[in-house]
Amino acid sequence: MNKFLFTLILLLSFSLSHSQIGEGKIAEKPILVGKATKSKALPDLVYFENETDKNVYILSFNNLEYPSISDIKQITFIANQNELDTLYNFLLEGFKDKELRTIDVGSQTLYIKKTAMSIKITVKYNEKAEPDGWFYLSKKQLMRLFGKK
Repeated sequence: MNKFLFTLILLLSFSLSHSQIGEGKIAEKPILVGKATKSKALPDLVYFENETDKNVYILSFNNLEYPSISDIKQITFIANQNELDTLYNFLLEGFKDKELRTIDVGSQTLYIKKTAMSIKITVKYNEKAEPDGWFYLSKKQLMRLFGKK
């Protein structure tokens, strides 16, 4: 009987000491940078403040690859304000010519191609087995997305 109790206590203490669920806490709310209104993709850019000078940014959009369903995609990256401005300026430059442009953002690659009055942004997920996604932005929508207007 003592061996049984000892074994039971030993097994319980071992299993409880290696639990995989941590202590719960209240999640912080994201801070909205901007939202591109009047876009079928409904993109928005938010960030979570970090203890360093870099924040965690999440760009969410409705994948226009499948217009009849809601397929929300996200681009997550860590950047400071200068790096965010670099991304904005790179996207803005896409309105100048029709050449295909690429930039790595986090673990994704963005392909930018100018169309008639907008740019088409295609997202290639490099490290995930996730299908690519794309959306369009006009210059005004790009400005709103990055909080420039």
